[in-house]
Amino acid sequence: MKRQKKHREIDELKSASEILHYELWQMIKLANPSTLDLAAKDLNLHNAVVESFLIHARALIHFLKPKGRTRLDNVLARQYFDSPEQWNRYLGRFPKILEKTRNDANFRLAHISYDRLNVKENEADWPYKEILMELWDVLIYKFIANVPKERLGQRCFGLYQIAIAGVKPEI
Repeated sequence: MKRQKKHREIDELKSASEILHYELWQMIKLANPSTLDLAAKDLNLHNAVVESFLIHARALIHFLKPKGRTRLDNVLARQYFDSPEQWNRYLGRFPKILEKTRNDANFRLAHISYDRLNVKENEADWPYKEILMELWDVLIYKFIANVPKERLGQRCFGLYQIAIAGVKPEI
């Protein structure tokens, strides 16, 4: 993998921030009880909803706190701050549920692995609401609330307004 470029232009950051809005919006819609109820009627649809939710979660987790080396074209939260250390101070301790989601999604979804053989039926369910709410808290109250606003696109600036109002998604 290539090394991460250290500096991105403000216009590039603004445009890339619109992807965050999309990823978060998709997760909210997929974790909605009406979506989950509809998907529960068809195993294939249920699997598609679960996998889509986890792919969006995995992308946001990588954005917030990448693990290992990153690619040159990865959009990362730390690029929006004057230094990676500044972002790390705002981020603080990364929630365990998000680390677990990253690891589980990597080995139970994104890779064919022997770990899948050991997943018990009652462990196959994912805590959608908990994952979404932890991502919401980190993305909104740690990233969006602290990033210099001129580096955010219009939709993400809307998320900033949500952050200062203290609104949370209804799921």
